[in-house]
Amino acid sequence: MTIFKCKMCGGSIEVEEGASVGVCDSCGTQQTLPRLDDERRANLYDRANHFRRNNDFDKAAGIYEQILGEDNTDAEAYWSLVLCRYGVEYVEDPATHKRIPTVNRTQFTSIFDDDNYKSALEYADGYQRSLYEKEANAINEIQKGILAISQKEEPFDVFICYKETDHNGRRTTDSVLANDLYHQLTQEGFKVFFSRITLEDKLGTAYEPYIFAALNSAKVMVVLGTKPEHINSVWVKNEWSRYLSLVKQSGGKKVLIPAYKDMDPYDLPDEFSHLQAQDMSKLGFMQDLVRGIRKIAERGESEPVGEEPVAANTGLPGIKPLLERVFIFLEDGNWEDADKYCEKVLDRDPKNAWAYLGKLMAEFHIHRKEDLTAYQKPFSNSSNYQKIIRFGGDKMKGIVRLNERNEKRIENEVHTSIYEKAFLSMQTARTETEYKSAAASFKSIPGFKDADSLAEECIVKAEACRRDSIYASALAQKSDGTVPGYERAIQTFEKIRGWKDTDEQIAVCERKIEEIRVNEKRRQDAIREEKRRIAARKEERKRVLREKIRRVIVPTCIAICSLLVVAIIFVAFSPLIIPKMKGSKAYSLLEAGDYNRAYALFEEIGDRESIASSKRDRAKKLLDSGNFDEAYRLFEEVGDNEVIRSSKRDRAKKLINSGDFDGAYKFFAEIGDRESIASSKRERAKELLDSGDFDGAYKLFTEIGDNGAVTSSKRERAKTLFDSGDFESAYALLNGINDKECIVLKEQILNAYPFVRYTSAQVGSYIAFGAYEQDYSGSRGKQKIEWLVLKKEKNRILVISRYALDCKPFNTSRSKVTWETCSLREWLNDVFFNAAFSPEERKFIQSTTLATDMKQKPNSTQDWMTVDKAFILSVEEANIYFSSDDSRKCAPTPYAVSKGVHSKSNGCCWCWLRSSGATDMQAAGVSSGGPVYTVGNDVDYHGGVRPAIWIGPPVIETFLM
Repeated sequence: MTIFKCKMCGGSIEVEEGASVGVCDSCGTQQTLPRLDDERRANLYDRANHFRRNNDFDKAAGIYEQILGEDNTDAEAYWSLVLCRYGVEYVEDPATHKRIPTVNRTQFTSIFDDDNYKSALEYADGYQRSLYEKEANAINEIQKGILAISQKEEPFDVFICYKETDHNGRRTTDSVLANDLYHQLTQEGFKVFFSRITLEDKLGTAYEPYIFAALNSAKVMVVLGTKPEHINSVWVKNEWSRYLSLVKQSGGKKVLIPAYKDMDPYDLPDEFSHLQAQDMSKLGFMQDLVRGIRKIAERGESEPVGEEPVAANTGLPGIKPLLERVFIFLEDGNWEDADKYCEKVLDRDPKNAWAYLGKLMAEFHIHRKEDLTAYQKPFSNSSNYQKIIRFGGDKMKGIVRLNERNEKRIENEVHTSIYEKAFLSMQTARTETEYKSAAASFKSIPGFKDADSLAEECIVKAEACRRDSIYASALAQKSDGTVPGYERAIQTFEKIRGWKDTDEQIAVCERKIEEIRVNEKRRQDAIREEKRRIAARKEERKRVLREKIRRVIVPTCIAICSLLVVAIIFVAFSPLIIPKMKGSKAYSLLEAGDYNRAYALFEEIGDRESIASSKRDRAKKLLDSGNFDEAYRLFEEVGDNEVIRSSKRDRAKKLINSGDFDGAYKFFAEIGDRESIASSKRERAKELLDSGDFDGAYKLFTEIGDNGAVTSSKRERAKTLFDSGDFESAYALLNGINDKECIVLKEQILNAYPFVRYTSAQVGSYIAFGAYEQDYSGSRGKQKIEWLVLKKEKNRILVISRYALDCKPFNTSRSKVTWETCSLREWLNDVFFNAAFSPEERKFIQSTTLATDMKQKPNSTQDWMTVDKAFILSVEEANIYFSSDDSRKCAPTPYAVSKGVHSKSNGCCWCWLRSSGATDMQAAGVSSGGPVYTVGNDVDYHGGVRPAIWIGPPVIETFLM
């Protein structure tokens, strides 16, 4: 059994091992459970859930992100991030005593469009997915109610954020100061949200709708605080952190002003470090604050760049109409003419700042002056911008501030990216090198957040790793167990004196060395004593032996000599008798089939010729009976290797006649007759050429190294195909051949049919065709588009882009659409088609009649028919042309990412399919993991676009299933 803490009330949930859903013993709520692989992850979840239950959603979200950093497939962590984003708190219903959700951080975005919610469904099992969908529906309904109420509220100018009561329930000094500010601003005519007064008639109802409306409408938030714990209290932080997110999205239209008293400004939250804080104890603070708020509230939705160009008093005739034409050209996107007319103005007035502004807008493709505030790149490197600053003076200060803001934002993004990567490296570091690398990254952004202290921490940990490495090396040397090993260990331990127990380890090594030396001395003494005893025993044995020789051995030797005399007489006559006897017996054994004993007797009398003759006769009989291996063994023993070669050659010829070429070639190889093998393969290849089996013939020619025959055959075949008009087959035959005649023939084919280089491509290969912006540099121009060949028929091919080239919604508005009526189809066949392909290339892109499968929709059985040049695949085609999820995955280009494509941790993204989704306002797609997602996304979701086209010569329209 496994016990979890309830994420709603903190009670206990006891479930079987591996369960993903359980019921709380305390509140009785059924809820999803995380995957807990170890105690550390369990502690992280307990800590995060504790913060979330106490409504500290930002701290909780940070821990859930840490969990996902270790395992990006944890569905429960994604769902918990959803709860944090929408500020979901589970409260007890007095009537049913069950826990029901409330929303404290309302969003305009539906929970169903939240990326974390989609990821939770993607990685959840069936039980978890059911509960997530049920909870999401409840949260969505609550949010709809909140939005309905908030939309009826009048907009506010200022939102005052403060802590009303302290931990004892008494009113705070912050509340009194906020009350003064409220009345001062109200007298000035501002509509102010001050919870003490604004919400006093809302008692007994939920406050979130009114807080949400005020946060979204207010142009200014003032955060008042007299103590750090007041500003960082849960509900105060909930308000100002939500407003900071709105400030980042507003493009400078919203401002947050921190105001403090009786506290050190350095104790303000780190999130306020980039803001200008106000000291409330300063004389004239209230007047300065009110005046600043009035400026912010009255400056409008965007900061003006300057006076209208038509109002510019240049003092020169004809300038005003030219500038009017410039800005009309810019609105129409006619960049070339806009720049040309700016040059006409500058010919008359070289210091006209408005003409340089027009050139700057044409350079960066900006249609209207007010669009400059939404442009995200700095202009500092543009010579036009530098001349605007030089000649524009104060009237162009708006564009200066805009450029400075963009530069600061980019610098902050770069520093944030470096900081996050360095922090992740620090978290995952295990070695000295890894910690030093992280420290170097932190040192590259000095003064940013806590980078300096983290760099020092990494250096300390790197030093600890270095010493641990030396310590481990010394332990390994110590484990050798020898005097040299212990001495090396002592030298290594000396390098890190004072680290861990190095001093004790050195003492242990010194004791071991002394023990080994004492034991060695004892061993040497024992060896010398043993040698002395051995020498004494040897002397005693010599004495005993001399006594035996005198008494026993001398008489025995005399007797032996007498026997030797008799034996010599016998041996003198034995050569005449024994060989005849053994030879006769050996022949008898041969007749009886006892060959080994017979050969042994022949060997004894030196009759090797009889052995060879017998083995030769036996081998011939074995050949006749078909026992080739045994026959060859006997022939090898008697040295008749030529007989073996002759036999194997005859057998090989018979196998060739019977068609067993591999067996025949084996025998030829064994006897070293490679010429016969080559001759046979050459004859077979010629027969295969005559029968039309070119691949088989080329294989045999290649095996014998006759590449000239292959080239000659392919050249003649290519000429025949070229003469018959089959250019593609002829080109494919010549591909990869460097023969001069073949190269000339290939050029003739390309002159006659230049597009053969594309239509000859094989399925699964890549070709380059057309060009489109991909690297987001802007300076290098468009890059060649790589296409994957999906299908080939006759002389044309179906291709799909290797990468997602752009980021577009299926339709610009969320409405009921099909592929036939969606904006994506119009964009592909107009904007993309003309941007990606030259007029010459467009001739080879064929119009295709498409059938868009609608059968996956519950109430539809029809297909939609369209005719398109460029298109995206349907659900059915995505399953036909790709064999697996892995092959279906698609990475976006850097340009597509800059346009808004959401790239997952695997580097891939969601891509649209042209089939409709579960509803008329959804379209299917391929998810980042590769599966076809038939339920789909809302049609106004910005997903990756992976175009497909048919390439080939102009032909009759074709029906594509």
